[in-house]
Amino acid sequence: MGDKERRYYAAHREEVLERARKYREANRELLREKSRRYEEEHRESRRERFKSKYAADPERWRQKTRDWRAANPEKAKAFGRKHGDRTRHGAGVDRDRARMWEAQGGRCYLCSDALDPEDVNIDHDHECCPRNRSCSYCRRGLACGRCNLIIGHAGDDPDLLELIASKLRPVLAATKARMAEKPQQMGMFSA
Repeated sequence: MGDKERRYYAAHREEVLERARKYREANRELLREKSRRYEEEHRESRRERFKSKYAADPERWRQKTRDWRAANPEKAKAFGRKHGDRTRHGAGVDRDRARMWEAQGGRCYLCSDALDPEDVNIDHDHECCPRNRSCSYCRRGLACGRCNLIIGHAGDDPDLLELIASKLRPVLAATKARMAEKPQQMGMFSA
C-alpha cells in the first residue's frame, strides 16, 4: 500500500470498512469456496512447516500448549470434549459411542452407574491399540472414570481383580469390627 492509499484509508476508514463488509456479505458463498480451496491446496505445506518447527523444538510447543490450556481452561475443556475422542480414537468413534450409549442405557458397562455424557471413557483392549487410541474391533464399552482406571491399573486382568476382591473383603470386615470397638471420643460440644 502506497502513501496515497494510506492517506485515503485514514481519511475514509469507516467508508472503506463498510464497503468491505457489504462485499463480504454479498459474496459470502464465493469467499467460503475460495477459502476452502485455498485450505485444501495449502494444508499439506502448512502441516509440513509445523512438523518441522515442532521437530526442531518439541518441548517449546508442548509448553505453549500447557500455557494456553492454563490461560484458557474453559476453551481447553470445550475443545477436549469436541475433538478429544475423535482425534484420539479415530474414525467411527462417534457412531460406536452412540451405539454403545444406547445399548448400555447410558450406564457404565462395568458397575452400571449412570454415565455423565460429558465425561465418559471408551474402554478398549490395549493389546490391539495403545493407550488413548482404539478401533472398532477393540472397543469394549463405555466406562466411568473409576472403573476405567481400576481395570487399567489391573492390566485388564479379571483374575487379579478377583484376587484383590477376595483379599479385600475379610480385611474390610476385620477393620470394621476393630472400629466398632473403638471408644467414642468426647466432642467439644457433647453434653
